[in-house]
Amino acid sequence: MMRLCLFLLGSALLFGQVVPNLYIVELTEEARPTRAVRRAAQDRLQRQMGARHQVRGRVETVGNAMVVESPDRAALETMAGVRRVTPVVQAHTNLDRALKSHRIPQAWELLADPERAGEGMKIGIIDTGVDPSHPGFQEGELKAPEGFPKVSSESFRAATNGKVIVQRSYDGLNGTPESIVDGAGHGTAVAMVAAGGRVMSPYGALVGAAPSAWIGAYRVFGGETGQTANSAAFLRALDDAVADGMDVVNISLGFSPPYREEVDPIADAVKRAVAMGVMVVKAAGNDGPDIGSVDSPAVAGFGISVGSIFNERLLGQGVRLEGLGDVFAVASTGPRPVEPVRGKLVDVSESDPTGLACNPLAGERLRGAVALILRGTCNFSVKLNNAAAAGAIGAVVYTHALDPLPFPMSVEGALLPALMVGFESGKLLKQAVAEAPESLVTMTFTETVSFELSSQPLSSFSARGPTVDGRISPDVVAVGQFMVTAAGRAEPLGGVYNASGYTVTQGTSFSAPLVTGAYAILKQARPGLTTAQYRSLLINSASALTGTLAPQTNGAGKLDLLNSASAPLVFEPAVLNLGAGGAAGPGSRTVTVAQVGGEAGRYKVSVEGGKGVVPTVEPTEFDLAAGGTTTLRLHWGAGQFGAGEHSGYLLVSGPEGQRVSRIPYWFGVPSRQAANITFLPYPDAEAAAGSTVEMWLFTTDRIGLAATAQEVVVTAEEGGGSLVTLRRREGLAPGLVQVTVKMGPRSGVDNVFLVKCGEAQARAFIFAP
Repeated sequence: MMRLCLFLLGSALLFGQVVPNLYIVELTEEARPTRAVRRAAQDRLQRQMGARHQVRGRVETVGNAMVVESPDRAALETMAGVRRVTPVVQAHTNLDRALKSHRIPQAWELLADPERAGEGMKIGIIDTGVDPSHPGFQEGELKAPEGFPKVSSESFRAATNGKVIVQRSYDGLNGTPESIVDGAGHGTAVAMVAAGGRVMSPYGALVGAAPSAWIGAYRVFGGETGQTANSAAFLRALDDAVADGMDVVNISLGFSPPYREEVDPIADAVKRAVAMGVMVVKAAGNDGPDIGSVDSPAVAGFGISVGSIFNERLLGQGVRLEGLGDVFAVASTGPRPVEPVRGKLVDVSESDPTGLACNPLAGERLRGAVALILRGTCNFSVKLNNAAAAGAIGAVVYTHALDPLPFPMSVEGALLPALMVGFESGKLLKQAVAEAPESLVTMTFTETVSFELSSQPLSSFSARGPTVDGRISPDVVAVGQFMVTAAGRAEPLGGVYNASGYTVTQGTSFSAPLVTGAYAILKQARPGLTTAQYRSLLINSASALTGTLAPQTNGAGKLDLLNSASAPLVFEPAVLNLGAGGAAGPGSRTVTVAQVGGEAGRYKVSVEGGKGVVPTVEPTEFDLAAGGTTTLRLHWGAGQFGAGEHSGYLLVSGPEGQRVSRIPYWFGVPSRQAANITFLPYPDAEAAAGSTVEMWLFTTDRIGLAATAQEVVVTAEEGGGSLVTLRRREGLAPGLVQVTVKMGPRSGVDNVFLVKCGEAQARAFIFAP
């Protein structure tokens, strides 16, 4: 079973169960098949199937597959011409300063007409739909190109215009009523970041990265609030997007747990899409800061995976304590009262020495008060439910020293109004309450407080590499935290809703469309290059982030479109994914350099930020004529590699020392000793008493590679639950463990399950309502 989530931080848009009797049936095929050949093969297989097996959909462009409803999977697997049968899994719904931060407006100035940035480009948004009536998608002078609009139902044609030129929905595969409405608001928000037109929002002027580009909306999440989707719908949507001629496709969603590329049909389809000239840009995911927390489909090596950094200006809520003034805060995904919440601030450490509120809170001190709680150990929903049960009217959660900046807490179904403040602010509040226990606090839930950052740190939630195949991810990072964008207006229960049509939100969901829009601008500015060359320009021209970050946290660095639009060189590969191995190391590798900038130049090569064994590079200087190519040879000495990561950047600079490009590299030597246990995805926050809960987790060493030498042990610490089954699933992904537990018999209590492997341990907190 896999889960699929939209990467809106804090939303609960997750794949849940396998869809009964529904399968993706992939066919064997010869090299370079045409759509006609694939269609004929599928017709033959359909005739072979007979009436017992019903075809519900076909994939003919990015793969050769059919979606089949069948009571007998084994029969499908034995049919002639079948390569693989995979169960369909079901889902239950996961700019302002940002453009300046990535020098996107400056890149517009390189275009023939900066006022038409993105003109002629088609951007596909595979998501929850796009609201064509939003002011950000009014066409102005845009007209749909010849052959458009394209719709999956004639009833959707009215939902297209000169800007939104495709409206396709896959409700038939989701088992939901046919609709094109974006009830979640997520797809509308993503599309605004990528290609929204110029509008005035309550937060100021707003515009997308490629405002004159066309948008294709591929709605894979059905239901009133976009809560239902499945892998078959996603595969069909990608197939349609490529057939419709999209230049670039954005996927701000992903599957958890991630599978090996060779057993993942979605990864195969993405790879084929890129090979056919359609770039796929994917959000890395929001399961950081754990290492090895990126999900599927794996796009490393062919698509572009994007992580998140902070915006330059933070817009948030406020906490005011007598004598301290306003403290910057960020609201949870739970209730946001219109009126401020006022009450006495009480530190929960008075009744819970840990200050974490992971267990019921005794006494009457919290009744009618606001709880001050430390982040960590258990789900935010557990903390808030415990505080609410003790009589609290609100909660202020403060983060810890390892992750000092606040972010929106995912609180599942918790109804207690809550704000998060940073570590330093939390210390000040804690000290103030200790000195004056009767201090009153005011919590404001509207965006009234702004804060300027001197640097843009990596978002704590941004997923880290390596992938399950030992590759670097993300490839680049872009603003995804404190992002101002469009919001859905159709459904108040949607994950990204605001009656004004605009909101401040966060998640790698919104980092990815910045890169998607940037790709469209780059292709407009520099026509005639290949998808691999555009990919190299975006990745290898990234700017270094401040601090001691590394390839598996931020890839090549921060998106810099002006650098990309003017860079003279492209590299193959753009990222040196050396994988995992032993003490002999990766040996020798080559990087091909091509001059696409139109002028001859002289360049120098060096290694930057090398960790572990550093490679030698030949040549260290080279001349390259316009249109010319050369080869760089990298060599790592054999037998020098101890357990750990060996990583850094290959730096190419011009004759005056100015940096031209940086190429990340990473090689890992596993220790096999467990240092991390990562739930991916994290278990549901609630489950009925006596029910069974499935959990997926990875056991990895200190650099994120599989650690399988030690036994995994699961025990029920609280709540009376028990272990049902435990299986290692190495065939799906290295280090992957599938666990089924049974909840205890009592309602209204937390069930706590402790997972141990060697010296590593982690806890799952699940509340029985």
